[in-house]
Amino acid sequence: MDMHERLLDAYFSENLTISDWNVLTDIVSSIGVDPNQFRLVVNESREDFAKAVVDEHNEAINQGITAVPTVLINEVLPVPGAQETETYINWIERIIERSKDS
Repeated sequence: MDMHERLLDAYFSENLTISDWNVLTDIVSSIGVDPNQFRLVVNESREDFAKAVVDEHNEAINQGITAVPTVLINEVLPVPGAQETETYINWIERIIERSKDS
């Protein structure tokens, strides 16, 4: 299981507070990462991580994204919110049809 999956599972299934350092170090240990090395990297890179989050947030705003999740189809069509699979299929089929007409 990778870190992303483990975090989601810990938060949604186990109701753990994933912002707690002890919980985080337990999670990284469970996927084979040295918890001391993890703390060191996070502490040394804290400002870089914060800047990356702000930059991604600003990019989302610039692209007109207002909901989570938002899926960008063909890098131009934002589909906001959780959608049924059929919705994505319909949008993709429409884009394919339009590209054939061009």
